[in-house]
Amino acid sequence: MAEPGGFRRWRQSMPTFAAWWRRRKLRRLYSLRGRLLLWMLLPLLLVLSCSGVIAYYQAVYYAYSEYDQTLYDHVHSLSQLVEKHGKRVSLNMPRQAKRMFLWDDFDTTYYQISTANRVVAGEKKFPMPHGRILKYYDTLIFDGEFKGTPVRVAILVADHPELGQAVQVKVAQTQHRREKLTRKILLSVLAPQLALIVIVILVVSLGVNRSLRPLSAMSRALDAQNHQRIAPIPGTGVPREVLPLVRAINDLLTRLDEALASQRKFVANAAHQLRTPLTAIRLNLDRLLTSAPGREHQEAEAHLRASVERTIRLSRQLLMLARAEPEGLRQTPLALLDLVDLAREEGMEWVPPALAMGVELSLEAPDQPVWIQAHATLLREALSNLIDNALKYGSRPGRVVIGVSAVPTPGLWVQDDGPGIDPAVGDKVFERFFRNDEGGDGAGLGLAIVKEIAVLHAARIELGQGLEGRGLRVSLSFPLPEERIVPAAHHDRP
Repeated sequence: MAEPGGFRRWRQSMPTFAAWWRRRKLRRLYSLRGRLLLWMLLPLLLVLSCSGVIAYYQAVYYAYSEYDQTLYDHVHSLSQLVEKHGKRVSLNMPRQAKRMFLWDDFDTTYYQISTANRVVAGEKKFPMPHGRILKYYDTLIFDGEFKGTPVRVAILVADHPELGQAVQVKVAQTQHRREKLTRKILLSVLAPQLALIVIVILVVSLGVNRSLRPLSAMSRALDAQNHQRIAPIPGTGVPREVLPLVRAINDLLTRLDEALASQRKFVANAAHQLRTPLTAIRLNLDRLLTSAPGREHQEAEAHLRASVERTIRLSRQLLMLARAEPEGLRQTPLALLDLVDLAREEGMEWVPPALAMGVELSLEAPDQPVWIQAHATLLREALSNLIDNALKYGSRPGRVVIGVSAVPTPGLWVQDDGPGIDPAVGDKVFERFFRNDEGGDGAGLGLAIVKEIAVLHAARIELGQGLEGRGLRVSLSFPLPEERIVPAAHHDRP
């Protein structure tokens, strides 16, 4: 038999509904508002439970105490009406008094007067005790059952001398009135407590919602952020406990905004600078393909090769500039590095190009190691750019000197004997894509890379005169390392 369509759709939707309900419960459980309310409501519920139990037992105690006193009075009143006539014991109770004694609009009262031999008056049978028997002065009180109804029974043994024998006076009463009184007492105690707890819950919920309102404002402010508009989150009205979070988020947003601005600027500059060599490559390639073998073909091939080399060098410098961003290497640890070894090794790599240009490349360094804490790869790139600039703009033939100093602080410098730079230009040479020469083949990134690496190492960069009072000298002064520890495998140079 096929399932009805509605039932089948309902059965298929059940897993989806169950999953939605679980997610809803989890969101409530793991929300800050839910946790605060939970931790505040649990003690309130515990207090209410304890208060309810205490109030219940108090209500039972007072109700039973009141009606036990009534039973006590009843048995003693009946005992006063027991008389002896000759050898027989009887109850001297007028009909009107009996009616008054037994009348009650809620409960039914039973009694029995008996001696050791017979029942003098009242009920022929009387309930036996159930459970604990309470001694109330000279009276025994206990719970029982009579005619299928729970009753409270009081027994007094009257042993008056004039009676000549012991007489038991028993009174039983149903418990409707005392149960009603118990409920009244319990309600009178719990109702104000419930009202108070409801008020407290409402006030606490309102307080939690108002206290969490700044977090909602923070969430809205964060949702409004985008890569083109990043603004700090306002800290007005924020609780003191949340202020560190606001400061941390604002600090993160500030760094993110700076990184995005730097990235946008870098991408724009890179696109602008790559356009020229790529256009030159395309023109020279077209020229190479259309020219006949000969001198013009060779010139086109040489220009194409030069354009490719320039593009490769520019892309390499752009990648190095991106790597030298302080944000990119914020978490990279510094290592102990010897400036003398670095200058010697890097200088050796530039000897062949220097000889090909007719330039004498030399090193001036102390015999002892000069230790700093640095990124070896980036520092090699900075020195390589300084040597490249010195060879490119120095005299030919000429001299380029690489120098290392130890006092007053560790330093590294490169100087040449070229024309130098115009003093009016000043620190503009450290700006990205700024070129001091007209028509040169550089991209204006060499000194910008050096400046970025210097900033990363907290080093001071300075420009000065080069060799023989002319040319250019670029110096890097590094802070002293935190620990001047020489590795065990390293020894002083001879």
